[in-house]
Amino acid sequence: MSLILVIAKSNISKLRQGSTKTYFDSMFEKPEDYISYMERGFAETNTQYLQLIPYVLLKNKDTIFSYQRSKKNSGEKRLGGKYSIGVGGHIDYKKDYDNMSLVEIIRDSALRELQEEVGLSVSGADLTFDGFVYNTDDSQGLVHLGVAMSVNVADLLDSEIFTKGETHILLNREFLTLKELEANSNRYEAWSKLLIDSLNTEKSYDN
Repeated sequence: MSLILVIAKSNISKLRQGSTKTYFDSMFEKPEDYISYMERGFAETNTQYLQLIPYVLLKNKDTIFSYQRSKKNSGEKRLGGKYSIGVGGHIDYKKDYDNMSLVEIIRDSALRELQEEVGLSVSGADLTFDGFVYNTDDSQGLVHLGVAMSVNVADLLDSEIFTKGETHILLNREFLTLKELEANSNRYEAWSKLLIDSLNTEKSYDN
């Protein structure tokens, strides 16, 4: 039985639709107190809880990593065929997590997902926490909360990022500018759309 990390919605304040530039101390008083684990099949239909998902953007100068999820092999059938800019997945229970903070758990899970999905090895210090992404427009979004993170791969990147990891699941890998992502945003999954919009808004303010 696969157990995944969840947090009750009732324990989360300031939760709203969209991409939110906020951090754990402003969402939870003591986040570690609210961690629990639930069988994934049950969690997918229990709207009283949110499954936390590390969602990591790979940034290379002025471009962002993009890929298409396989229709045939994607573990999340509802996202099969859609494009994404986030690498990550559910946080599976590990015994080690019993003595770790929520931030440490999320970071550890994100590092594992980066290694498994794109063959990228980075340290926890390389990861930046950028806030949360939440979508209430569909049944999937109602039971998931994305932890938006990013890592600068300009100094780490080599061509093997396109041929490593789960190449049968993460297809059509490429780095695109924000302008290119925006031009084709209709093909991206909901969380990616929200983050693309948020990044565009930030860029507008910077200009």
